[in-house]
Amino acid sequence: MQITSVRLVNYRCFRDSGEVNLSKFSVLIGRNDGGKTSFLKAIDKALNRDSSFDSDDCWFEVVDGQEKRETELQVYIRLKNNEGTQYHVRTTYTRADKTIVWHLESEVVEHDDLNQDFAQLGLDNLKNLCIKYGIEADGPQNRKSTFTDAVVAYRGTLPKKQGWSELPSNIASLLPKVNLYASVEETGPDKAI
Repeated sequence: MQITSVRLVNYRCFRDSGEVNLSKFSVLIGRNDGGKTSFLKAIDKALNRDSSFDSDDCWFEVVDGQEKRETELQVYIRLKNNEGTQYHVRTTYTRADKTIVWHLESEVVEHDDLNQDFAQLGLDNLKNLCIKYGIEADGPQNRKSTFTDAVVAYRGTLPKKQGWSELPSNIASLLPKVNLYASVEETGPDKAI
């Protein structure tokens, strides 16, 4: 899986980086404190599904002597696998409730609860979705797959639009792992062995 572009919004020194295209081999060049390490840390945290985002990661400016910090940050990463399938992943951190959510750009339906990763839901939650939307689940009523199949089939009949849905576990498992080393002398790859 190759990262093809990254965009940072309200992350550290980046108000909005714009889409930064990357190739198999990319070099970041910039002055000291220009954001090179922040750029790499954002990729590291987003792809490794790291929960260490915090309010210090949110972009801020000083207005009339007061620090005004953004309430939310996003890291957008476009990826492509060897077969050419493309993925667009968004990581959002919200300061107010300190939540981090990973999304995948895909076709979504109007009802958010039908854009979930059904594989992560329990039997009772799936049954409740069937009740809520009047979905009939044919098959053994004590099997999760009976209700998952019914909800997926129902969702397939609904109109779709491009949007963001919860990052499915099967896609999350395909994301590349990132190893970021702050200093070769202290924590370089030779120290990881």
